[in-house]
Amino acid sequence: PIKKLKVPKKLTQASASVYVSLLETSKTSNDALQLLLRISDTLQFKEEDIPTIVKKLADHFNQQNESAVRVKILSLFCNIGALPGADAVYIIDHTMKLIKRDTSHKVIAQGLLTMLKLSENLSSADTLLVKIYNIAKIYLKDTNHWVKRICLRIIGHLRLGDNVRVVSDYIHSQDARVRSAALDTLVLLHENGEKLDVSMYGDACEALNDDYEIVRAAALKIVCLIGNTYPEKLMKVAKSNEEIRLIDDAFGKICQAVNDLCMQVRHRAMQLLGTMVDVCPSFLNQTLDKKLMSNMRKKKSLHERSSEIVTSGEWSTGKKWADDAPKELLNKDEINVVSSGACGAFVHGLEDEFMEVRSASVDALCNLALHHPEFAVLSLDFLVDMFNDEIEAVRIKAIDSLTSMSRHILLREHQLETVLGALEDFSIDVREGLHRMLAACHLSTKDCLQMCVEKLLENLKKYPQDKKSTWKCVKEIGSKHSEITLPLVPQLLSIHPFFDTPEPDVEDPHYITLLILVFNAARHCPTMLQLFEEHTIKHYSYLRVTLPSLVPPLKLAETAEFVEPTTTEAGAQLLWRLVDSLSGCGARVQEEVIHRCLPQLARLAQIDSAIAGPAQFISLFISCQMSLGKILNDSLWCCNVSTTIQGNTVKHNIAQLLTLCLKLQYLFVGLEKVEMAAVKQFQLKALALHLVYIVRASNLSALALCEHFLNKVELTQRYLMEHQILPDEFCKTVFLM
Repeated sequence: PIKKLKVPKKLTQASASVYVSLLETSKTSNDALQLLLRISDTLQFKEEDIPTIVKKLADHFNQQNESAVRVKILSLFCNIGALPGADAVYIIDHTMKLIKRDTSHKVIAQGLLTMLKLSENLSSADTLLVKIYNIAKIYLKDTNHWVKRICLRIIGHLRLGDNVRVVSDYIHSQDARVRSAALDTLVLLHENGEKLDVSMYGDACEALNDDYEIVRAAALKIVCLIGNTYPEKLMKVAKSNEEIRLIDDAFGKICQAVNDLCMQVRHRAMQLLGTMVDVCPSFLNQTLDKKLMSNMRKKKSLHERSSEIVTSGEWSTGKKWADDAPKELLNKDEINVVSSGACGAFVHGLEDEFMEVRSASVDALCNLALHHPEFAVLSLDFLVDMFNDEIEAVRIKAIDSLTSMSRHILLREHQLETVLGALEDFSIDVREGLHRMLAACHLSTKDCLQMCVEKLLENLKKYPQDKKSTWKCVKEIGSKHSEITLPLVPQLLSIHPFFDTPEPDVEDPHYITLLILVFNAARHCPTMLQLFEEHTIKHYSYLRVTLPSLVPPLKLAETAEFVEPTTTEAGAQLLWRLVDSLSGCGARVQEEVIHRCLPQLARLAQIDSAIAGPAQFISLFISCQMSLGKILNDSLWCCNVSTTIQGNTVKHNIAQLLTLCLKLQYLFVGLEKVEMAAVKQFQLKALALHLVYIVRASNLSALALCEHFLNKVELTQRYLMEHQILPDEFCKTVFLM
């Protein structure tokens, strides 16, 4: 007899209202705390019950002597206020009253934090925000650092008064955590429109020498913001009458933080250096040299130096030859326009032991190089050296950075050797990144081009899976270097002036690589067309059809009888013609047509990359349908068969079908709503098939699988309803059950 299987959904946990009622009967503070933890775990209230629950929690707050319980109640207020339908104003009013009478620093801090989070849901015109702001100003005088920090956060978010003046009083606080919070609040105020005055620059520079790293990191941001806001303002150099721009001085101060003992400070310094694009080129160039350049020293004229010697009262004794010769007394701390910490700042950053600092250094170097072409040329060697970094993420970032600045640079032979050496990397991401970089860069000589092509061919032999990426790379290289490709054509295509050479195999990936390079170079150099032999022209005609996105149109001789294809349109038309052929025939004929279409779809995906995605998706979807039909056609698929081999075959087919369904759902992006709905409905069929197999053809438990199936049914039904898509017959039947 057929057994009916009914799997009810799990009952939801008890409503949090029950636990709130039990609070009244709790005898100890530990019991109350356990109940409050259960309430926070469930947090399921009816909208009309929320005011009553808040009132009960407030009453229990007044009865409790344990501060941990009171803190948890105020934390619950914050969570309840975020629920839909909750009255944030009502909860904030209760919180104000509760912390007004409390003396515990932890409770006051949690109450202020609750008000801060709930105030985000209030309108800017609400008078309650003024009350919260005034309360925060009152509690700023509290002795506890946590309370002060939250008060500073409230002032920074609400921005209702003279905030900069109020907050700046606390950057000299005795507690480092308060100083850090005050500096972070000033940054927040500046970013929200309350510009910091340039007079605060001195205090921010003093904070750079603080004993605590959290203060130094926060002060770096202030120095950077003021420097970027007032870049042209002149200021005096310490112990000198020299004047430099504020942005240059701020840049030097932040460069000095690159040598900080704390990794977080060095990381922050490197991040900020990348934002200071208005800095003087001489200061910028100094960051790539550990020795102080002569143009960064203060110089005195001969008259000034002689005058200093005369006024100093030092005269010749006559006992020593030339002891009255003028001498320049140098003090390393007094001759520098820029701090010595700025010397070689990027060199230090790129050599840092932490990958976070090195990665930030690469980003900063790239951003500054994009705005300063001369600096880009100087930094090229340093970025190329980063291709040998031990961390893959840093190598990829260096490659991407060099790709971004490619329009400013020209690769020389010694630099190209390092770049090409990185092609041996085992990571496909690094190799493809290098292919993109080589495609974007410019090579200086034909020897560089020859070295590049030889290395790419050698790499293609080692990693055949890089074929498409390599072809795209040589396409761009050929387009940009047609002049230096011309003298290499006889060598690349094995053209001999006297002897006929054997015709290469047009299916050989190495030969195709050379042809793509030459054909793209010939597009900008018509002289090259005269060098092509007859078989090269035939190969061009073949590749123009099979690889239309990589081979450009060329004006060849009429004897070639070449017909220009419209690649994407032709491929798309062929794709839809194949799809239409599947729907317009009977079941028996359709099966034969499907078997013939699958290889054609796979070949079409290889030929035209523009429609490779749709072709692969359709092919995979058809394979899923065929796999499902194959399982259902087996009469013993849902029977507990005696032979293990047959049972394992069915099990393997079902597992393969589920794998294909997951590929359909997660392997493709950009699917339309209808296509995703079809995938979800087919996945539901596959799960139902698996469930029936487990129940009827095995002794395994089906409870977990049933629950998973019911969840999928619910999710699929919700998706179809949200996008107003009609379900198919199978899903319609399942939804009605």
